[in-house]
Amino acid sequence: MKFSLIAVIDALFTAFITFILSFVILNYFVVRPYSVIFSICIAIPFLMLAFMRLSVKDKTKKLKSAQEKEKNSVITQLNLFSDSEQLDLFLTALKKKDVCAEKKKNAIFIKDKNAVLFIKFSYDGVTKTDVVRAFNTIPKNSTAYIFSDTFGVELKNFINRFDGKIIAVDGYKTYKFLKENDCLPTPKYNFTNKKIFSDGFFPAFLGRKKAKSYLAFGFIFLVMSYFVPIKIYYIICGCSFLFLSLLCRLFGKEIKA
Repeated sequence: MKFSLIAVIDALFTAFITFILSFVILNYFVVRPYSVIFSICIAIPFLMLAFMRLSVKDKTKKLKSAQEKEKNSVITQLNLFSDSEQLDLFLTALKKKDVCAEKKKNAIFIKDKNAVLFIKFSYDGVTKTDVVRAFNTIPKNSTAYIFSDTFGVELKNFINRFDGKIIAVDGYKTYKFLKENDCLPTPKYNFTNKKIFSDGFFPAFLGRKKAKSYLAFGFIFLVMSYFVPIKIYYIICGCSFLFLSLLCRLFGKEIKA
C-alpha cells in the first residue's frame, strides 16, 4: 500500500495541533502528567481520522488533476485539428460503438438515430450562425448535436430556443466519449494553457501556505502568556491561531500563480 507523504505530514500536523490545543485547555483542569497523557489520547484519534481523510482526498485530487490535464490536452489537439481530421476521429469512435454513420460535407449523419453531429472545435468557438446553419442542415425529424469545448450562457439560451432540436455537447462530455471508445487524439502539438484567475479574499486568507504563519503566531502568543499577568487574552489568541493553522492545513487550497 502506497502512502502519500503529504497525507502523513498533514496527519502529524493535525495531531500535533490537536495535542497542543488539548494540553493548553486540560492543563488548567488536570494536573500533569495526566494532562499530557489525556492530550495524547485525544490527538491519536485525530491523527488516524486525518490520515484516512487526507489519503482519500489526495488520491481523488490526483485522479481529477490527471483527468483534467488529459482532457485539456485532448481539447487542445481537437482545436488544432482540421475539420476533416475532427470528423474522421469521431467516425472512428462511432464505428467502435458499432454505430452506422456517414460523413456528408461538414457533418456526420446517423440515420437510424435521426442524429447529425457537428464537430466545431476551434479557438473561435461556436457562434449563433453555426447553430442556425446546423439547424437548417438537419432533416425535419432529426436532432443536431454540436460538439465544442465550451458554450457561453447567451449561446446556451439561444440553443434552448430550438426546442431540443439542437443539443450542445461540451468538452468534458466529448472527452468522455472519445476516451470510452479509445479514440483520444494522439498529441501532435504541446501547448501549456495556464488559466489566469483571481483566488479572492478567503482562499488567500485560508490558503495552505498560511498554515505555517498561523502556527508561528499561535506559539508566540502561547509562549508570551507565561510572561504577562493577563494570560487569558494570549491563550485565546494563541489557540485561535493554532486552530486557523489546522483549518488551513486540512481544508485550505493551494494558491497557484
